[in-house]
This record gives sequence, C-alpha cells and structure tokens, in this order.
Amino acid sequence: MEIGIPKKKNFALTLTAIIFYGALMMFASIAIFNYIINGVYGPYAYTSSVLSMESLTEIFDKPVVRVAVLYSKKTEKMLPEGSTWIEDNIATWSRFLSSYKMSVDILQDEDIELGKHYGYDVLVLPGSKAISDEQVVGIKRYIDQGGSLMITS
Repeated sequence: MEIGIPKKKNFALTLTAIIFYGALMMFASIAIFNYIINGVYGPYAYTSSVLSMESLTEIFDKPVVRVAVLYSKKTEKMLPEGSTWIEDNIATWSRFLSSYKMSVDILQDEDIELGKHYGYDVLVLPGSKAISDEQVVGIKRYIDQGGSLMITS
C-alpha cells in the first residue's frame, strides 16, 4: 500500500482566481456604495479621480434638514422671575439637533407671525405654553403646506 503525498494544485492559478474575485468584489462594493450615497444624499460628482477626505466630508457634513426652534417670549413671561427653563430647553434642543448635522435656527414670536418659518423643514416648539392667534394661523398654514411640527411640554 502506497502512501501518496497529495499533489499541489497550481498555485499561480489559485492566486489569480483569488485576485480576480477580490477585485470583482471590490468594484461591486464601490458600485453599491455609490448607489446608496446617490439615493440618500442625491447626485454628487467626484472632483478628482480619487475620492478624497474633503469630498467625503462635503458629502456627509451637509445639513440635510433645516430646523427652526421657537424661543417664545410669551412663554418666558409666564415663568417665575429668574427662571432659565426656556433658555435651557432651547439650548438642549439646539445641541441635540446640531449633533445630527441639522441646520438649526432660533426664531422669535415675531418671526412666526411674519412667516419666516416657512423656509424650514421642521418647526420645534419646545415648551411653548403661550402663542398668539397670528402664530396659530401661521403654524396651521405651515402644516397645511407640508411642514413638520414638533411640540414638547
């Protein structure tokens, strides 16, 4: 009975197959990545033949959602003297929304009455306990035109 040593397969052929399938998977991954980025962030173009950190930063650091947060002076007048509740609430919302790369602007009561909130995707009313009739009408129109409203207590 002869004990044979298994014959080695052609190493060059195996290495070539590994490199070929590796390159194929890499190009497929890049194509899928581009498809996903295009679907999430919209069309974009490479500024150079190689994807740089600047272009990645430009793609991922753009604010996607514009948010307006109401600083209600009418609500502030209802609070006890020296209360920082409304300021703390506004600051917390601003930090939270900014951490998700959202563009955040603070609006006053008059801004809502003048319709400056229509250019925003989301309007946040953090703890607004008092708003005027003009603000109610403006906010209703904003919602009717497809705006999103978030109200907290």
